Formats: sequence, C-alpha cells, structure tokens
Amino acid sequence: MDDLVVIVRTTCLLESRSERYGAYLERVLPGRFGPFVRRWAQEEGGHGRRLRAWLAVHDPDFDFHEAFRRFSTLPYHHDRAADRAPADELLSRCVVEALAAGFYRALGRATDDSDLRALCRQLMADESRHFTGFLRALNSFEPLPWSRRLAVAAQRVRELDDDQIIFASHCAVGGTTYDRDRARADYLRRVYRMYAPDDLAFVGTLIARAMGRPVPPVARPALGRALAAVLQTKQRLLPRGDGPEPLWAHLRADLWALLPGRGRARAPAG
Repeated sequence: MDDLVVIVRTTCLLESRSERYGAYLERVLPGRFGPFVRRWAQEEGGHGRRLRAWLAVHDPDFDFHEAFRRFSTLPYHHDRAADRAPADELLSRCVVEALAAGFYRALGRATDDSDLRALCRQLMADESRHFTGFLRALNSFEPLPWSRRLAVAAQRVRELDDDQIIFASHCAVGGTTYDRDRARADYLRRVYRMYAPDDLAFVGTLIARAMGRPVPPVARPALGRALAAVLQTKQRLLPRGDGPEPLWAHLRADLWALLPGRGRARAPAG
C-alpha cells in the first residue's frame, strides 16, 4: 500500500476523534478556556472530514467506518490520575500543534497530488493558528520553570509513538492481530521518510517559541539539519521485525547523530 495513503488514513482516524480530545481538555483546563477548546475540537473534527473526503475519491476501498469503529475501542485519557496540570497541558498542546503543522507541511511537500497538497496547506495553516491560540493560553499562566518546560516537552515528544497513533495506523491498514512493535516500526518508517530539513526546522522553531527560547533565523537551517540527522538515525534503528527497539537506542541515536560529521553515519553497535 502506498505510504502516503497509509499516512492519510491514519491521520483521518486521529483527527476524527477530536470530541474525545476536546472533552479531556475541558476536564483539565479552567472553564474560561471552554469556548476556545470547543472551537478547536470542531476544527480538528473538520480536518478528519476533509481527509475522509479526499480518501473517498483517491482511496475508495478504505472502509472508514470499520477502521474508526476498531480505533474507537482504544481508551483516551481514561485515567484521571494521569491528567496534567493546566499549564503543563497547554505546553503539551503547543508541542502537538507545532508537530501537526510541520506534519502537514511535510505531507503536502511529499505528495504529487494537487488536491492533497492544497488541503495540507490549509490544514497546516489551521494547526499553526491553533499553536498560537494554545501559546496565548499558556502565557496567561505564571511562566513554567525552564526545567519543567523541558520535561513536559520531552515527555510529549516521547509520546508520539503511543498507542493512539500506532493503533490508528494498524486500523488504517486493516491489520488483524495487533503487533505493536511491528506496527510502530512500519508506520514510523513511512512518516520519517517524508520530512525534509526545512520541515523539521519549522517544527523546531515553533517548539522553541513555546519553550521561551526563540530560534534566530540565521540558526534555523542548522537546526533543520541537526533534526534531520537525528531522524535519519532513528529511522535506521527502527526494528525490522526482530523485536522492540531498546530505550537506549533512542538516546544513542540522538547523541550520535548530533556529533560533528556523524549526521549520515550509523551509530556504533554495542
């Protein structure tokens, strides 16, 4: 199956679950943010409908209803003990919206389909606007300490391959038995390949704004190259069906890829 079709299917499922995301945010954020959250959730749901309309034309064999039924069996933030504090959640949402804007930027650049490219430009603009809205909400609180911002952002990035995304990709391809490790490797390999350094620089610049550390324009190309080196190394370390990737491999990949002259080299074994 075409990589971009799998990615669009998966994204359609994720965006179509926006009412659960909105309900969670209304639970953890102060009531004054209710109107903003509800408008955000409606727009995210609209993204799902627009992606579904594209799939109906370009991928008519995709059974959205069955895939979404299966995906909806996965709980979302059902454990209230794991709820984030309001400022932590708003920073987390800034990271997610930055990643989403960069994702649509990369997807639009990677496709040859003019309709999908135009749609991705519109969705990227929406996600960028959502980022600004969540950042404005975050800035209405007392500033988080730098160490706290770093911890929250790092945790949210680490959650990019949680079951919400990986199980959605499994449902998108119509898999039977859910092998999480294989589904994770298959999906991340597809996604990693579509990013260019300028897409990653765009994401990194937005996240740095949320962290209170703006990136000077002159430094953005270097940031993009560094993040691309990390992503390339992570892609090489994805398992090929031999079992899950060990936690240390993530750290080794990040550090090795950032060493001067090592961006295109394979991390040493052992």
